[in-house]
Amino acid sequence: MDFCSDFDEYRTLRACCLVCRTLLPRSRGNLLRRVRIMDMRQLASFAWMIDTVVEHRPLVRELTVLSIAEKPSPAESCAPVLASKLPQLRCLRLRTEMGPVLDPTMRPVLEMHRGAFASLSSFKQLDELQLFGLRFSQFKHFLRLVSSAPQLSVLQCMQLWFNPPKTGSTSDLFIPPHPPVHRLRLYHVDLAFIPRAIMAGLFRAIEPSSVKHLVITPNKAPLADDVESTYGDVAKFRNLESFTFFIAVTEDGAEYTEVLGLLALLHHNVRTITLSHYLHGAARNHIVAKRSMIDALRRNADDLQRSLYPGRFSTDTRVVVQFQDFHGSEVWWTKELEPILPNLFKDDPGGRYLSVENVTYSDWSPWEDDKDRSARS
Repeated sequence: MDFCSDFDEYRTLRACCLVCRTLLPRSRGNLLRRVRIMDMRQLASFAWMIDTVVEHRPLVRELTVLSIAEKPSPAESCAPVLASKLPQLRCLRLRTEMGPVLDPTMRPVLEMHRGAFASLSSFKQLDELQLFGLRFSQFKHFLRLVSSAPQLSVLQCMQLWFNPPKTGSTSDLFIPPHPPVHRLRLYHVDLAFIPRAIMAGLFRAIEPSSVKHLVITPNKAPLADDVESTYGDVAKFRNLESFTFFIAVTEDGAEYTEVLGLLALLHHNVRTITLSHYLHGAARNHIVAKRSMIDALRRNADDLQRSLYPGRFSTDTRVVVQFQDFHGSEVWWTKELEPILPNLFKDDPGGRYLSVENVTYSDWSPWEDDKDRSARS
């Protein structure tokens, strides 16, 4: 097989020579399992192919569609065009390739017709939706999109903007103060760099008993309200098994106020709590002294030990402290943190309560197409 570099880290098959007839069915499955559509021409070509060769339809499991400035956009048109044609589609990614811009209102707004939302309901096996770098004019459009797939259980949102086209202000969005009649039954929720008001509205729309895994990477903007007004509904997630919070480390250190408030809301049955530190902004271009990170943890040691005290959670709960791309081994970090957080470093029959990990992005990111969680938001 001959591959030709196409875009970013994606590769496009340019030529294929089969040397064995038995490879034909397998090659079809591999080539169609993950499909990426970048413009309307590709969408039309793909639709023609699955209309012509009907037996190819069940082979498509993952579909990535770009949102572009030109109208119509493939992200807005894919649902009506492909409705009822992909019976085994499990994952849908809607994203943009636009880089950072000074004014978010320069990003194209994702506008779907009501018929497009209705078409999404035809994907009966769709259980995962990923939204990356998109802009919505209203919260209700975002909520309608994530509510359209009847079997959706995994929602991942990264770097979303919510700006009405006329005012461009998030404060002008109408976010219902009460939950909808039909709540989302989401099993895994990963929210990164979206307005906190949108997070609060989404949490209200989720059936609390359905959430098992919650991942939060907050916006860099300071927390305007108290933690409970934004994350109060997290306290209702009584079946939550794992909670992960990403903490931005800048040249000035790390801020723990938001995560400490969230830890106070967690139900005692949570099994795994992960605090993952990552380098952000100018800190990524300079070597951040390990001692500065230790000093930041020392300043918040009392609050961290109070929030994570073993007696507050079940006997099966484990805490993981991660450091992304910091210099220093896990042994070094453990040795430095043990005197700072002595109440959390304790062994019991089930294993150590707190452990330290030195990780890289590929170890923890669910975003296959994005390699920078610290990108501008």
